[in-house]
Amino acid sequence: QLGYNYKMSDIAAAIGVVQLRKLNWIIKQRRAASIEYREVIEEHLPFLEPVYESPDCLHIFQSYVALVKPEYKKYRNYIIQRFLDHRVQANIGTYALHREPVFLCLQPCPVSDDIFHRAIALPMFQHVGFKKIINGGKAICKELSVLMSKNSQELYISPSGNGNFSEIQAL
Repeated sequence: QLGYNYKMSDIAAAIGVVQLRKLNWIIKQRRAASIEYREVIEEHLPFLEPVYESPDCLHIFQSYVALVKPEYKKYRNYIIQRFLDHRVQANIGTYALHREPVFLCLQPCPVSDDIFHRAIALPMFQHVGFKKIINGGKAICKELSVLMSKNSQELYISPSGNGNFSEIQAL
């Protein structure tokens, strides 16, 4: 059953008030990192699409969620695991809420499904290690070209209990 729990401790509220004083600086840093992400993706990670930002909006980049290009869609979990292997904290970018039991929707939601299967959240903290991301991305590019040239079966990589995508299985 869906419910709400809006409890916040006094300590969490005090930290939030202090963080609000730095909000403009935090947004500026995240937007700068997003520009660098766009450049890194366009130059070094041909299997990803950078985040789209509408010209009439100001994206604050609470997270950086890139999309795997459609032709690489079946390798999304493999890409996440390989980033993790290269010490880049990648993860599933978003969930298809219509598939979650509490929100179960019987109507098809093809756009939501597509984005769920293609979205990758990349690290978005103050000192993002772009060199690690580039090096990991280059290795992943080589591996993907081998996988695609062999016309391999679709891969399923399931998250293990520790959050890593450890089990690789052919479907």
